[in-house]
Amino acid sequence: MKKLKMHPNEMTKKYPLVSVVIEGYNELHDLGTTKDTLDALAKQDYPLNLIEVILVGTSAQVDVWETQFSNTQFYAVKPFAADGINYYELKNICVNVSSGQIFAFTDSDVTPRKEWIKSGVEKIQEGADAVVGPSLFGNDALGADSVLMRVAASIAWGFVIGKDKNTNNLIAANILSHNAIFNADSFRKFQFDANYGRTCSAVLLYKALIKSKRKVALSFSQQTVHSFSWNWWIFQYHRRIGYEVYQLRRLDDYYPNKWISKTKLLEPPLTLIWHVLLDIPRWLRFSKALNESYLRRWSSLPVVVILSVIARSSEMLGMYATLAHPEEMKQWAENA
Repeated sequence: MKKLKMHPNEMTKKYPLVSVVIEGYNELHDLGTTKDTLDALAKQDYPLNLIEVILVGTSAQVDVWETQFSNTQFYAVKPFAADGINYYELKNICVNVSSGQIFAFTDSDVTPRKEWIKSGVEKIQEGADAVVGPSLFGNDALGADSVLMRVAASIAWGFVIGKDKNTNNLIAANILSHNAIFNADSFRKFQFDANYGRTCSAVLLYKALIKSKRKVALSFSQQTVHSFSWNWWIFQYHRRIGYEVYQLRRLDDYYPNKWISKTKLLEPPLTLIWHVLLDIPRWLRFSKALNESYLRRWSSLPVVVILSVIARSSEMLGMYATLAHPEEMKQWAENA
């Protein structure tokens, strides 16, 4: 049977040009490599000649990228030098240099799974302004589908998956900057607020979209795998989250349980208890989105509690550090 060829206009309509924005910030911190991220993009279930890659980093990184990625199958690979600016400013550069109808954001320590772009594009074409999906962890010792890595990911990233109170359907409840796909026009209007350095901006962007009645959709297939080490997860990421939660309680008028901020020295331990309790239903939602078996979902609860206490204890210490040394903690967290 003769295969019908798709007309170029039909091709563009079905597969719009996507600009994938990758910052080199995390690569500088030895958390991963841009090459691994691009290798994963080259395996996408999406036409590579309709993927534009925007690489933003230091002048030294750009010198390497221009040689390293000079010959690819992508629509284009565009390295841009931006010295001395923070993580979210690097991402916002795409507004002025990208050609795509859709912006897809990931990081230089993240590898998107093969349906990442396609699943996000489909939701945008259905009317979403932004799309989020499950973010996983993985390293050489433990794969992203292992129980430990999935539980660790749920505790760190599971807050993006919520539940509709009326239908009980899983919904998008937040945004992660390393796994987010936007209608380009919508992102140009809102963007990341870069006033808080490395912190808070993705959450504040989600709030701004919802407040403006924009649609943030959830796609189970829009999955990424973030590089992982226990040292980073406990002592860096969750310590920073302690600072970030402390700040968001004071920046976001709609942040849940704002009364905790009035408890002063009790705020960190009360937050620990509250977050450990939240991590249990959060795991059940996260594991459901990943199509985990009923047995594995419920039998993993002891692991959830143990890892949650470890992670939230680090957050508690980060919050106490913020109370004791606010300026020093601000400087560390916004540049971590």
